[in-house]
Amino acid sequence: MLSKSSRLRFLHRLRLLRLSRMPRMRISVKLTLVYAVLMVVLLFATCAFTAVGIYYTQYHQVERELSFSIFDAVQQLKNRFGSVEEHVTETLPVPPHFKPEEREKERQRQQEKREYMRHDSVKPDAFFGHGAGEAVPNGSDKVIVSRNDLRQNMADNMTFGMVPGVFLKITDAEGDVVYDTDVFSPSLQQLQEHVREQPPLWANPNFQVVEIGNFVIYYKEVPVAINGEHYSLHFFRTITTETRLLGFIQQILLVEMVLGLVLALFLGYFVSQRLLQPIRSMTDTVKSIEVSDLGTRLEVSDTKDELSELAVTFNRMLERIQQGFDQQQRFVSDASHELRTPVTVIRGYADMLSRWGRHDEETLQEGLEAIGSEAENMQELIEKLLFLARADQKRQILHKELLDMQALVGDVFRKMQMAVGSHHLQLLANEPAMVLADKVTMRQMLRIFLENAVKYTPAGGVIRLSSSRCPENAGCLELMIEDTGIGIAEEEQEKIFQRFYRVDSSRTKEAGQPGGTGLGLSIAKWIADRHGIKIRVESQPGAGTRFTLKIPLQVVRL
Repeated sequence: MLSKSSRLRFLHRLRLLRLSRMPRMRISVKLTLVYAVLMVVLLFATCAFTAVGIYYTQYHQVERELSFSIFDAVQQLKNRFGSVEEHVTETLPVPPHFKPEEREKERQRQQEKREYMRHDSVKPDAFFGHGAGEAVPNGSDKVIVSRNDLRQNMADNMTFGMVPGVFLKITDAEGDVVYDTDVFSPSLQQLQEHVREQPPLWANPNFQVVEIGNFVIYYKEVPVAINGEHYSLHFFRTITTETRLLGFIQQILLVEMVLGLVLALFLGYFVSQRLLQPIRSMTDTVKSIEVSDLGTRLEVSDTKDELSELAVTFNRMLERIQQGFDQQQRFVSDASHELRTPVTVIRGYADMLSRWGRHDEETLQEGLEAIGSEAENMQELIEKLLFLARADQKRQILHKELLDMQALVGDVFRKMQMAVGSHHLQLLANEPAMVLADKVTMRQMLRIFLENAVKYTPAGGVIRLSSSRCPENAGCLELMIEDTGIGIAEEEQEKIFQRFYRVDSSRTKEAGQPGGTGLGLSIAKWIADRHGIKIRVESQPGAGTRFTLKIPLQVVRL
């Protein structure tokens, strides 16, 4: 045998095991259990209300009949003998509707009931289950008729209007029966010996419950004093039929609850399977999606419920993932292509140097310059790629501060003017303005636009730069970069900010400049967006290009 502590540890482990398994249950099982619990609670509530209703209908009617009989018997004794005192410790169980003003109506109803029973040859004062001439278990009380004139008067002249089914025995102080409505009913000794010490929950505490064999009886003793002599009124009514009916109904309700539980489990499982069918379909579809094929989408139903919203949300997520994946693939492909060109050039010049560079001074100098130039281009490309990678991962940090745009524009213009001797650079206006911005990235953005203008403008062309307040809004600074270069076709103007996008190489050759990496304007656009700067492009092929940047003097986005 296990000790008490061992049993407690075992039960504790069992409880932990059950609790640990609860989160692992499938949703269908949980829904089935929830549905079953709800059905059981509903069935239990229905059965409870039904039982209470039956109790109220059956037992309450019995209590009303007993209460009326007690009240009526005491009133008749008072009317007959005048001086009648009730010696009871508790209030007689007389319902409110048995008040004197309504007692006559109830009496008439009970009188009609007695007349009906007489008409059908039913003995109204016969004990339930025993008619005239039948034996009563353990015998009946013998009525003492003549001991004095009072008792003789009571026995000969009193007729109590008892409700059919309610029986009355009257005993004197010595316990002798002086009046009995049914001599075949159980004796008082038999009633008192079989009184239940602990009454049932359904029993009224004002009455006693007697169980004799299969019979159940409501019993009430009312002590009275008639002209100074003590008597006891013994009222009882059989409730065997009501008790058996209630027990039978309780059995039916119990069977209904068991059947209802089984039915609830089956229905809960069926309903959960139907409800979760769309989720299982989504799960199967998601399992079939591979990295190489992100084009599959979940089927969206027309129900407009939570599951359809989930499917729409998941499809949108898949679209974003596919766009990011495609963008990453394009980025890797373009970066590989851009890096392949300088690497190929460097390898070519390295081979040339290994063959002729040792003996040819001119070849050596040409190869070293070409390798250095390509290495510089590769470094620039790598720095741009790293910048965009940090930007995509939101790790590119901007240190915004109060920036003097007049000084920044003047400094960038002077350095570009010194670096570019083949073009005419003009600074048309440079008004004083203070903005909240990151100095490094703002300088980088301005250099990108100027270098782009130089790159796509033939030698001898003009590049104009101006910085002034916006004519329509004094709260912003208008920065304009204009060139007389090859221009941009209208259908290409929306694409120039895409990564690795470059205009037609044949048109680039017209400017006499090598093509760029296609990353500069993408970086400039990212910097502008982070500073709340709006960019407008105006261009026509062969007529040059104008970039207009509207920089807010009070930046809201930080």
